[in-house]
Amino acid sequence: METLKEQNIPSNEIKKYLDELQCQKCNKKCHPNSTYQTFSTSPSTCTSALLCEQVHIPELDLPKIDINFREMPGEIDKCFIHQESCSYGTHCGFTSSAGSSSTRYPHCGWDHAFKDMLLHKRRETNAETSEDVVHCIRACPDEYCRDGKVIWMDFLKVARSPEKSSVDGDDDYGCDYGVKFQIEWLPVEGSIPEFFEHMNRSIKEYLPHVYEIKLSNRVDKMAERAFIIDPVARGNCPDEFKNVVSEVVDFTSDIHAKRRHDVTCSFPETHKYEVHHLTFAPKFVTVDEIAVDHPRSANTLRKRSVDRVLRPENVVVYCFGKAKARIHITFTVFPFTPS
Repeated sequence: METLKEQNIPSNEIKKYLDELQCQKCNKKCHPNSTYQTFSTSPSTCTSALLCEQVHIPELDLPKIDINFREMPGEIDKCFIHQESCSYGTHCGFTSSAGSSSTRYPHCGWDHAFKDMLLHKRRETNAETSEDVVHCIRACPDEYCRDGKVIWMDFLKVARSPEKSSVDGDDDYGCDYGVKFQIEWLPVEGSIPEFFEHMNRSIKEYLPHVYEIKLSNRVDKMAERAFIIDPVARGNCPDEFKNVVSEVVDFTSDIHAKRRHDVTCSFPETHKYEVHHLTFAPKFVTVDEIAVDHPRSANTLRKRSVDRVLRPENVVVYCFGKAKARIHITFTVFPFTPS
């Protein structure tokens, strides 16, 4: 665009040139700067393009603090998040009736974001079942209707050991008979309609997850402010927020227990491995104090205009649990008596 202007080409000629470049089959909705072409740039652009505008949650607002943990008067760190109904695909709008049936159309999502593009159907034969499958989606026909194969990555369940064979000496699973599976990140080859179907399914599964994670992170940030930062940064912090221990629990991996003797036909025993991160007794350490043992780190902090650093005590506890235990990331606090 800028190059055309530098060549002193009239604006109407530039517009005509750009119009000819745009795809006419999808109502010119797939030009380089369109939502269709840019929504997959990052997770944030994907949610912004496909969902309704974020809403303000005043209950989750926090007073804004600077890099030295001092409050900035009059400034608020506002919380904006996409609505739960949008993330879970239940935000529906007007209803269209046809005879005895009615259809509710979504306010957001793929079909709403690209409603101006034509709806395309492609019939293919499933290579595994030999059955006809009809793929239907709103997309650019020049892209969606192309023949050939494409490759994408996906998590697949694959057999780790052959069927009815012994795996003696397996450090991970011990001795047993039968097929064992594990999930691996592998390439998948398929047609373009199959890829579009996989992409849409993945987005639908991702949106509720990212909503829960963002909401959980905000609540954790509020708890950290209340129980870790404010007790030493604010002079008027309530006493009930002081002298507490915050605990963040997260599941890390499975530990396989290799027994000398297993029950007949049993599967190898596994245990959930947890990490508990305990934080307590927060305090500020000045940059001058850091410079005594770490002068280079202190110089880096001074360049960033930092004059103090928050350094609470940290303890990490490792725990084991039963294989079928459901473990979630949690943030809890409980009081303690300082020594």
